Amino acid sequence: MIRSIKYLTIYILAMVLFACNSSDKKSNPNESLKPVQRVVAVNSNWNKLSLPEVSIEYPKEWTLDTTGANETLFILISQKMDSLDQFSATLNLFSEPIGEARLSTYVEASEKAIQGFMKNSLLRKSKDTLIQGKPFHLVQFVAESDGRNLIFDQWYTIQNQTAYVLTYNCEEEEYGVMDALATKVIQSMQLK
Repeated sequence: MIRSIKYLTIYILAMVLFACNSSDKKSNPNESLKPVQRVVAVNSNWNKLSLPEVSIEYPKEWTLDTTGANETLFILISQKMDSLDQFSATLNLFSEPIGEARLSTYVEASEKAIQGFMKNSLLRKSKDTLIQGKPFHLVQFVAESDGRNLIFDQWYTIQNQTAYVLTYNCEEEEYGVMDALATKVIQSMQLK
């Protein structure tokens, strides 16, 4: 399991680089979808992604990536705040089979790996929470990347011997602005 925690930390760093280098190009939400994936309009402003494992609703302005980049089930990339913005907030879901591991053990190992691998990381909170009535564990930390202070919110859960890690990250100074919208997206997620 420690190997997979190191992989998870490397994955977090890759997602930061992905967010920094994301283009402003809008993609067709159905462009990269596999046959078992489906995107439908919820209303004029929101779409819903349905995968065999999960569904989630998100703003139409956000870019959807379901190519499996960095071993994710999906990546959602927010629009940039303004023309000077160099970083897009991202929300993504990572999963890995872990066998009979307990959630508390997995979270504890993840927290240690984050603090070991992320430059100047600071754990802000670690607490049990719910998404759609299912138990998750929320870990929030701040880390530095390319001279930016980034906030990472990660929700961990285990279902059917698979760990799911939902990660939201954005620049620290934009967290207050993006938090309400990101929370709405996160709370729409349903594991099947």
